[in-house]
Amino acid sequence: MKMSINGWKYYNHAMIPTGSPDEEVDTSSIENGEIWRDSSGGGVPLLARWTSDWECDHETDWWYIIRSGPYSIEQLSKSSRKHIKQAQKKCYIREIEDSEVQALYDCYVAAYSRYEKADNFISFDAIKDGFLNRGHEAKIYYGAYELESNRLIGFFICSQHKNYLEINVSKFDPAYMNLRPSDALHHYVLSQWLSKPTIEYVNSGSRSINHVTNVQEYKISTFGFHKAYCKLHVVYNPKIKWMIPLLYSMRKLLIKFDDLGVFHQVNAILKMEEIVRNQT
Repeated sequence: MKMSINGWKYYNHAMIPTGSPDEEVDTSSIENGEIWRDSSGGGVPLLARWTSDWECDHETDWWYIIRSGPYSIEQLSKSSRKHIKQAQKKCYIREIEDSEVQALYDCYVAAYSRYEKADNFISFDAIKDGFLNRGHEAKIYYGAYELESNRLIGFFICSQHKNYLEINVSKFDPAYMNLRPSDALHHYVLSQWLSKPTIEYVNSGSRSINHVTNVQEYKISTFGFHKAYCKLHVVYNPKIKWMIPLLYSMRKLLIKFDDLGVFHQVNAILKMEEIVRNQT
């Protein structure tokens, strides 16, 4: 479950803004302590995280991957165009239907098996609940289907905002990666949404610290995404704030145990703390 409070929502042990990453964040609920109160059963947040200085004129250690401006396949490299056309001969894209919850979950489980050190596996009931309630959260589920079998082999979960579309989740069945469903999905979504006058950019998420991935480099080189550099802010729940300096001093030791779930979560927090401390 998610908890919302004064422009913030609960997600994965943290409070994050509900608005656009390019908007100024109201921190009053942090200052008065209201943000740490759990009244919905969503969970007690360990920290609040937000950004400022959107698309600043210098590189930072925190960024979002975005695609802005008009989009067409003609803008892409010759090899990218070739791969998209190959993908379109093997798979097709459409919105996932209510009757396909099990197929959605099966694809998710297959995709999750590829990740190293990931610790945020979602249950079938959570997948089903989120999917069937997608209309209430302005979420859109796009699926990539193998042309011959009509099997769901990859999907995006996107959310529509006032001035941008966010790709919240992307998963692909590793057994079908040779069909290039990611190329087909990205091309479809960018074509659909960057043609809308109210959509300024497609946001594919912030820097990943939870697991190793080269997907951001793929989006940049293939589809013209770029890093929107910004400044990271982290404030800790007073109940754990006292622990952070101690844990930070032990971070080189803790990283040796990163394969263990709880240590991996702690190390992710400490990585963000390191980024914040090193900012100018």
